Amino acid sequence: MLFYHKFPQHTPFFRNGGNPSPDEPRGPAPDWVKQAEGHGVAAERVTDAGSLAQAIAPAMATPGPTLVEAVM
Repeated sequence: MLFYHKFPQHTPFFRNGGNPSPDEPRGPAPDWVKQAEGHGVAAERVTDAGSLAQAIAPAMATPGPTLVEAVM
């Protein structure tokens, strides 16, 4: 789920153009936080529902794009 200008967008990163799905891992997963930060985008990784709830409000309040990577 991407939040861009406060509108949630679902972007298929997997099962797109022959890329593996999350059920078919092939090698290490990309570090989406580092990718975002490399492009000047604020980013945070969360690993549980409580952290996700705490991360979404500031992400929505930030002008411009923000990435919250939820690894559950």
